[in-house]
Amino acid sequence: MKFLLYTGEHKIMLGNDVILKITHKKKSRVTIRNILICINPNINPILYRIGQDLAWSNRLLSQVNVQIYMEDVFSWLSTLGGAYSSLGDHFIHCSSKAGRISVQQLYLAWSMGDPLLQAKSMLFLAQSLMQRGYLPQAKNIIRKQYTFATSSDSGYDQKLHNMCLGTWHRLKYFYQRRRERSRLKLTNVSHDRNGLHSQAGVQHL
Repeated sequence: MKFLLYTGEHKIMLGNDVILKITHKKKSRVTIRNILICINPNINPILYRIGQDLAWSNRLLSQVNVQIYMEDVFSWLSTLGGAYSSLGDHFIHCSSKAGRISVQQLYLAWSMGDPLLQAKSMLFLAQSLMQRGYLPQAKNIIRKQYTFATSSDSGYDQKLHNMCLGTWHRLKYFYQRRRERSRLKLTNVSHDRNGLHSQAGVQHL
């Protein structure tokens, strides 16, 4: 099969008898693009109008570019938020920064109209709340996202389901650590009281 392209005439020859010719015409500031397909030089060519298809392609292309850009930004925010979150267990300002980044991701996911990314952003926010001690608020967020992850609305997304389970186990760890601190605090208070009673008894003697 021959394949010849004449850029000046916008003509493509496919084989010996098949000719594809593209024409461009200006009409009312709109470029009309037509394709002429000639199977046999002795027969009138078949005319296909693709102007509308190309116009819609240009519109969709801009939307696709915006979607790609927003997904790229979301990925960078996830990397940055993960770095702050890893330090959030030791530095409160890092967990606060991670929470602000998750809110930005939530707004971006809402702009993209992606419910899965919205749910993941909410789980990132729950991580920040846990690190700052807002455990009941984090619990409510995780439960809502787990309900969404296991519903038909999310298409039973397995990755989101696993993220919910992992975040829930981390929440249980924070609750356990809070209980241990409470017990330790009560033990220290009890020891202090016993020490005061002992000193009072010595002074009385």
